[in-house]
Amino acid sequence: MTDVCISVSNARKADFPIYKKMSSAFSYLDNAATTHSPQVVIQAVSQYYEEVHSNPHSASHTLSERTTGQYYKARETVARFIAAPGPEQIIFCHSTTMAINMVAMSYLQPRIQAGDEILVTAMEHHANLLPWQQLAKRHQATLRVVPLTPTGEIDQEAYHQMLSTRTVFVALTHVSNVLGTINPVTSLVASAKSYGIPVLLDGAQAISHTPVDVTALGCDFYVFSGHKAYGPTGIGVLYASASAMEKMTPCIFGGGMIEAVSYTESSWLPNQVATFEPGTPNVSGAIGLAAALDYLTQIGWEAIVSHEQALLQYALSALDRVPQLQIYGRASDRVGVLSFTLADIHAHDITSLLNDQQVAVRGGHHCAMPLIHELGLVSVTRASLGVYNDEQDIDALVNGLHDICRVFQL
Repeated sequence: MTDVCISVSNARKADFPIYKKMSSAFSYLDNAATTHSPQVVIQAVSQYYEEVHSNPHSASHTLSERTTGQYYKARETVARFIAAPGPEQIIFCHSTTMAINMVAMSYLQPRIQAGDEILVTAMEHHANLLPWQQLAKRHQATLRVVPLTPTGEIDQEAYHQMLSTRTVFVALTHVSNVLGTINPVTSLVASAKSYGIPVLLDGAQAISHTPVDVTALGCDFYVFSGHKAYGPTGIGVLYASASAMEKMTPCIFGGGMIEAVSYTESSWLPNQVATFEPGTPNVSGAIGLAAALDYLTQIGWEAIVSHEQALLQYALSALDRVPQLQIYGRASDRVGVLSFTLADIHAHDITSLLNDQQVAVRGGHHCAMPLIHELGLVSVTRASLGVYNDEQDIDALVNGLHDICRVFQL
């Protein structure tokens, strides 16, 4: 057993420089927003800038050739991590948000018509809601929203009833960033595909919590961001199946994507990936993301999932003993995302008071305002788990909440 596989709960913090900069009492529980990067990721990015940095593709000098090679290797790593058929189906962009917008603009916009329907769920992040909402409004189409069950799961009966010959696209989150629910996306995708409906899965919250196999899932598109998977900010991934990519048209234009250009006409490179990555790419971001995915692979999914599930159960048990605390989302299949209210104390007050005790959580609507409103709330406090968290972090959170209860005399 390698060092990285030894006791996820006890040894992992040593891999992350942030814990050397903060006090020993620091507990970071805001992983659903952004995860920290291990030293191997920081080193990979730094080494690129120190030893290789150049513009890829266009030049024949040594540094450019090395940069091109590392960039392509990063694409291979991403493809392997999500079990894509090949690297030619991996498009790098700057975020999950950008990836979803690219699909909306380059795939659906050219073919949507008045009267068509786009299906989303009530738990979508704004990034997987607004592009489809705006596209539907512009083309007199209808955005339909699948409701949730009381436990915070997709109402599958309603989902199946809402699929029809009018449905032209389905966009689903793989894992809810508020409720922590792991959606049964394999069966949901299969149901949509039985109608011939293309499906996009938002994997931003899934990518660091559960293994992803896009081939087995059967989705047309899968999107995620590096900064939620222990990688750098400013790098995202759009996986497109071969058949879906053939139907995409460029939506962002510039250098590096062209075969020929005149003042009146242009033609695009036959290389589909290059067509959707105009301009100088975020090479360092792609290299850092690849290092982060390799780091997760070294730990192993069995260790990651078992550690998180054990810590999640520990947290649920401890939080249930806090007076007047209510957790939202009780799906049986879920990740370590815990959204809660504490009496009538505003989430921002809770996060501020916890921050005074060196516990980092997040409060607000978490870019899921329609969902929060459906819960009858304005905001919730969210604590979210990562590979470096342990029982001491949960104890710090719970002790801080008990202190707040005493202050507010709950």
